[in-house]
Amino acid sequence: MADPTIAVPDQHGRLYGETVAAPVRRRAAYHPVTVHALLPETVLGFQVYIRLGDRSVLTHGEAETFTAARRERLLELKQTTVFVRTGDLKKFHTYLEQHLPVILHGRCLNAEAKAQLVYSSARAITQEILAQPEDPRVLERSRRVADATVEFLLSGKESFLTLMATCSFDYRTYTHSVNVSIFSVALAQKLGFSAEDLLEIGTSAIVHDIGKTRISPAILNKPSPLNESEWRIMKRHPEWGVEVLKSHSELTPRMERIVRNHHEKLDGSGYPDGLHLGEIDPVLRIVTICDIFDALTTNRAYKGALSTYETLQLMRREMKGQVDFDVLKNLIQLLKREE
Repeated sequence: MADPTIAVPDQHGRLYGETVAAPVRRRAAYHPVTVHALLPETVLGFQVYIRLGDRSVLTHGEAETFTAARRERLLELKQTTVFVRTGDLKKFHTYLEQHLPVILHGRCLNAEAKAQLVYSSARAITQEILAQPEDPRVLERSRRVADATVEFLLSGKESFLTLMATCSFDYRTYTHSVNVSIFSVALAQKLGFSAEDLLEIGTSAIVHDIGKTRISPAILNKPSPLNESEWRIMKRHPEWGVEVLKSHSELTPRMERIVRNHHEKLDGSGYPDGLHLGEIDPVLRIVTICDIFDALTTNRAYKGALSTYETLQLMRREMKGQVDFDVLKNLIQLLKREE
């Protein structure tokens, strides 16, 4: 394929050897991607475009090997952002899932760009997991998400705040799951848990709401508070989550507890088992607080999000005796930028 950056336009404005799309009127048809997310000597599996004026020009075919020379040529011409068709985003995220560890080890991307790739990959994988909860790779893929999150969070003291800045706070079950995983891993890290513990916690948090896949969208997306019968159904999701995951050999006892008991309260007022203080281990207390925090700071169909400050004040004021205030204090400290 000819290099579109050196090919000569014909009388119709086309570039020899390239496919040229119609003038771009709706930019949503293309999704920007940093060229540093494309590893040399790999087959991408999706088409890559660059912008020339108001047109998007195909510069790399999906079955071709993306060579180091091709990437260097793009960088020489300051084409650090390339574009993927919106319809190919699933292919891009599949590629990103396979190669993210290598990309994160590279030195070409700053922390913000790496955080965006981690969060983008985590969202895409989690959305697919929740769309296909019976897939036998659910926990394997969840662990992959957690692994990337843990690696990034361990890379520097500002990494959590950098990653948090990329988080979406418009509620979807998959974005909520990713957010809870990020917050839980970061909080557990602050509390001194090992890297292996962080991986288990992050994996569990990704699937903590997988039981909601058995609940009607009409209930999940209801634009007003649930009535009593709907609430009874909603409260079944922790038990259903365990049922969905029970056949997976990767499911550990701690992961099962997190999925089943993330809505328990220290005073016994939670569900589904009404556990009390001594029955709720430290990891479960972490995930519960992060679950509540993200739910309150997220826009819902029936209520707007509270600010971080409002949420933490509400939790301190109204949840005394229900959540672990020592863990909450550490969350507050985590959310403060260190001087």
